[in-house]
Amino acid sequence: MITVAFAVVPVFIVVGLIHSHAATSGALDQQQLVGRLLELEWDLSALKQQGRNYLDHAPRDYDDYFRDVEIVYPNLMTHVNSLDNRFAMLTLQAAEIPGSELAGLVTGWDEFHGGLQEQLGVDPQMPRLEWAARHITERLPALIEQTSNQRRALDGQAAAGIDGLAMLLALITALAMSVWSLRTTVWRD
Repeated sequence: MITVAFAVVPVFIVVGLIHSHAATSGALDQQQLVGRLLELEWDLSALKQQGRNYLDHAPRDYDDYFRDVEIVYPNLMTHVNSLDNRFAMLTLQAAEIPGSELAGLVTGWDEFHGGLQEQLGVDPQMPRLEWAARHITERLPALIEQTSNQRRALDGQAAAGIDGLAMLLALITALAMSVWSLRTTVWRD
């Protein structure tokens, strides 16, 4: 004998699974974004350290300077281009994450990058590496902090979404057990 309650449970389960899939997808997307922001934080910190190292060991003669132009400058530009690509990916994701401040983060990078280019100067054969290093060490910490704050905020949102999913699954399990218990009781009578 099938009761009405037993017939309704599959509907709850299907609706719950659809909802949990949507919640899980959103939470996973946010977790992936949190991971990307963490990688971005590391890369920004590495760039800051590179700037600090250059200031600590800035060349004081032309031979050392031209050596740095051949070694340090290409490394710096590769690092900056890599960060440009990471921020471009964030631009694509900014519209997908409601309530996030990814657009502000990208704007912060654009401003920092523009200032860095200005400090390097217009001649790639004679870049002002020490000026650029000073710009990096003075301006980059604020962007690192902004990135860290955004990552922590998104991490908290993603954790809340996963907690909601766990609660939904517990509710579905409780409903299924209640129906099974009710069905067993009704069937015996």
